[in-house]
Amino acid sequence: MHLRPPPTHLPVQPDPPKANKAKILLYFAGVLLLIYAYVFFYSPASCSNVKKKIDKTVQTSSKEHIKKAIKGKVDAVPAEPGKGSLSLNIPGQITGDFEDEMLTREYLMAKTVMGTVKRREIVTAALIRNGLAGDEAKRLVASFESRGVFNFRRAQPGQKFELKMSLDGSRAFYFNYHYGQRIQLIAERTAKGFKARKVVHRIRLLVFGIGFRIHKNLAATLAKLGENYSLVKKLSALFADEIQTRELREGDDITLLVEKRFLKKRAIGYGNILAVRLNTREKGEYNVFYYEPGGYYTADGNSFFRVYLSRPLPGNTPPEKDPVNGGIVYPASRRPPVWALSGGTVASLGWAGKFGRKIEIDHPDGVRTVYYQLSSFSKKLKKGSQIARKEVIGRAGYSGTTPDKNGAGILVYKNGGVISQYAISSIREPAISAQARAAFLAKVKMYEGQLDSIKIVGGGVSQRILSLKEKLEAEKRKKKKVHRKKRRGKRRRPAMKKRP
Repeated sequence: MHLRPPPTHLPVQPDPPKANKAKILLYFAGVLLLIYAYVFFYSPASCSNVKKKIDKTVQTSSKEHIKKAIKGKVDAVPAEPGKGSLSLNIPGQITGDFEDEMLTREYLMAKTVMGTVKRREIVTAALIRNGLAGDEAKRLVASFESRGVFNFRRAQPGQKFELKMSLDGSRAFYFNYHYGQRIQLIAERTAKGFKARKVVHRIRLLVFGIGFRIHKNLAATLAKLGENYSLVKKLSALFADEIQTRELREGDDITLLVEKRFLKKRAIGYGNILAVRLNTREKGEYNVFYYEPGGYYTADGNSFFRVYLSRPLPGNTPPEKDPVNGGIVYPASRRPPVWALSGGTVASLGWAGKFGRKIEIDHPDGVRTVYYQLSSFSKKLKKGSQIARKEVIGRAGYSGTTPDKNGAGILVYKNGGVISQYAISSIREPAISAQARAAFLAKVKMYEGQLDSIKIVGGGVSQRILSLKEKLEAEKRKKKKVHRKKRRGKRRRPAMKKRP
């Protein structure tokens, strides 16, 4: 029996079908991982790279970044008086802030008090005696002592100070304490608190007349004249109730008198805007004059400030009637902030059925404003909270059975009855009293004469306005110089000729 020899080469056995499927799945998973890593991590259009670009764009567009960039470019202050130090080639909407605008408006309405420290009296007690609230006086003094700027235990009786505060004394905006003849202690209110400093040299307060024709926008025009951006903020806050800065057009004329603070020959800030004459093509002419206390008035003595805002949220979209709730709804895009029309006390807030999220605010003159259709409330608000004018109380949105539009609704009541919002938008702050009317009209006449003397030449003019006393002193100095020159000329003898 013959047996076959075993084969020298065995045939290759094919892989089982399960092993082939596992390899294919592994290859497929690997390819998917590579595609996923490229798309979401390494590609220029990946989520992480796009997020980094968005964060960088938001950071460079933020208010703080723009302010730092401006300060870095124009930190040097020119030695010539009257010239500012900031470049203003940026729109006001970028650097504007609601809190800063509210603060500037309150500063414009504040009153100035000149006080003196009495014998055996501390500075805090002197501030309280002159009308400032106790807590605010302690915060003001602590802003110097906590930072090591000055210890007010060294204060001496008879030393004077200047205090600019709100009419009710709840907030201080500017404090200048004269410690001796050369040292002045200054504190200014900012959005973050008091900024305190010590100045060794005397600060002078000089009046300047500025006149210009708007080119491009208000900020760019004032920048060409070398003025600081804080002047733009003051003008914007002053005219906020009547005309918005973006509504000013090329060709509109502005003439104003403003106080400037000087340290030696360097301008370090602005005081009060004494008078403004604004001539616009679209809305006519405005004349505003400063008078203590109370702020700014028209030529006939009426206050230039309105008690209530014209609308509760930003934008210029006209409101629409709300047939369901009887109020009016301001349409909006996304979720803009909703402002309180005026200062008051929160009466109630919460869900109110068809009104959705609703806030009711009581105002001192018997007016109640109701805000509804809100998407959210401000976290710090509760029943009984005190609200300031233009303070953010929530966000617009959808809630309740209101019309199918994103926005905020409003209802206004007076003495229990519903009234139109336009009826309260015309209410102004108190006018000039009868006792102060004669003095006010005399100041208006003086300011109008000084405004008439400012002639707009070319792009604009910024010049020092001399008071009558300063003019007389300048004339005396000129006469003395001329007299000295004549006397020197008489004493001179002709030179003797040399002998040959």
